[in-house]
Amino acid sequence: MSNALQIKPNQPVGNNPGDVKALLRSFEPQLQNYLRRVDPKVLASAVVNSVRRSPKLLQCSNISMISAVFCCAETGLVPDTPLAECHLIPYGSTVQWIPGYRGLMKLARQSGGITRFDVAIVRDEDEFRVTRGTNPEIVHIPSMGVGTTNRGEMTHVYSVAWFRDGSPPHFEVMDREEIDLIKNEASKNKRSTPWQAHYEEMARKTIVRRHCKYLDLTPQAGLAVDMDNAVASGKDQQFHEAAVGAFETDEPTTQTADELAESLSVNTKTGEVEES
Repeated sequence: MSNALQIKPNQPVGNNPGDVKALLRSFEPQLQNYLRRVDPKVLASAVVNSVRRSPKLLQCSNISMISAVFCCAETGLVPDTPLAECHLIPYGSTVQWIPGYRGLMKLARQSGGITRFDVAIVRDEDEFRVTRGTNPEIVHIPSMGVGTTNRGEMTHVYSVAWFRDGSPPHFEVMDREEIDLIKNEASKNKRSTPWQAHYEEMARKTIVRRHCKYLDLTPQAGLAVDMDNAVASGKDQQFHEAAVGAFETDEPTTQTADELAESLSVNTKTGEVEES
């Protein structure tokens, strides 16, 4: 029996960063199939650094940690770096894998059909016009003030995607009221929310996530959007299917990711994984 099969999925990762290193080594054979987009040493180092910055991750279940690492490996997004491509966030006893807006934009560009993907904040003092219909257009002229404080409060956020085939750019726009509705909904879910400390970063991610729904993206980008949608709507993230398979017992399992998520259900009040 492999080391991985001896690890209980609902047990916590451990007591120190060395325990997460050991966990990753145990699942190294399974991870190899997903490590085509990121250097395994870079990923392992980033995960250990995430644990050092947020020790509560060690209290999370083994399966949720391995699921988050599989998400990093499949998408090629490295967690908790200055680029903020994605994050490992402890919620109760589960690790939530949350992509950042830069990570979503990176995955969109990697789809091959998109050459450029921009996101911008509009402020009170800016000139901003949106035209819909048969000739859609955005005109955004930032005011002459230096720095964001001279341009006033945020009024809108928008994103624009340019395509390799030369077709017209596609854009999405949200105003402050729409953004606040999503922020307030996230607060109702009583999950740890970064909206208060990082409002504009979250506004950017909200518009990029919405925009991705209308773009032709890769399965990796789809995975990132689905995982982020779950957190934004207060639902429980499903474990990565490869993580489910990695915790198989001696006999091959026929459980899908959804079925194992039911047998290892997440208590929505405490965030704890409960084995049925």
